[in-house]
Amino acid sequence: MSLTTIKADERGRITIPEEIRKNLNIKENDTLFVKEGNGFFIVYTDKSVKIKLPTD
Repeated sequence: MSLTTIKADERGRITIPEEIRKNLNIKENDTLFVKEGNGFFIVYTDKSVKIKLPTD
């Protein structure tokens, strides 16, 4: 796993880089899930949530 830097736009939106979307097979209109932590958030694909979402 690597760290990738992205920036939020004026409306707070972020774009997941193309390479990451390809690696995770994320397509237009896919549902993603966000888990908020202490100063961070993690984005899960619907495929990973079906496997098992970690609890804290």
